[in-house]
Amino acid sequence: MMESTFEIFVDGKSVFTWKGDQEAVEHIFEAFPGAAEHAGMTERQFADNCVHLLIEQGHIMSDSAGQEMQMMAILWRVLEAETGNPDHPGRIASYVGAADFTVDLHETKIEGDLVEVKFNIIVSPQEAGLA
Repeated sequence: MMESTFEIFVDGKSVFTWKGDQEAVEHIFEAFPGAAEHAGMTERQFADNCVHLLIEQGHIMSDSAGQEMQMMAILWRVLEAETGNPDHPGRIASYVGAADFTVDLHETKIEGDLVEVKFNIIVSPQEAGLA
């Protein structure tokens, strides 16, 4: 299976890099709902809160269990996002293996329990992938 690379930034500062294929994406989609439920939130609430924490602190959590969960939440949020591109419709997850992604997270807005995450995604087609 072809892999994609996700370079995750906060306001232009590199935070982490993740490489994965469609099998890894499926694992995230299978595992993440249980983690969100355990936290007492919906998937979207949990993911957005993890992104907000990253933006607020400027780095991934230091303990390995928290780090893994935070990274999975951030990736879930990005993978769930719509491409916004009429030539390549659907979720970002649909294009894993066909492109690499640079994601710059920024501007969270908090209202009560709602955290709004905004991000820019730059897609770099792989030779055999998107054209």
